[in-house]
Amino acid sequence: MIKMIFTGKKGPDKSMQEFRTYYLERHAPLFLETVPKVRNYTINFPIERPGKENPFDFVTEIWWDATAQGKKCTIIAIAWRRCISGR
Repeated sequence: MIKMIFTGKKGPDKSMQEFRTYYLERHAPLFLETVPKVRNYTINFPIERPGKENPFDFVTEIWWDATAQGKKCTIIAIAWRRCISGR
């Protein structure tokens, strides 16, 4: 099994609720359509605490079977990450 964990911050143009809606309704479905053979895809959002800033706004966990296809999907996911981050 291959597992990747991504963390990140939302942009300043969205509230946390707007970001969650976007991530759940647009980003996640697009990722799952684009990257094949995902075994499990879990999205976690931190609990908001008044007066405290979280170091991240999401944690996404992605699992693939440890096969040649799974390794190929890992490479696709890394390329996807670079594409959306602009790096």
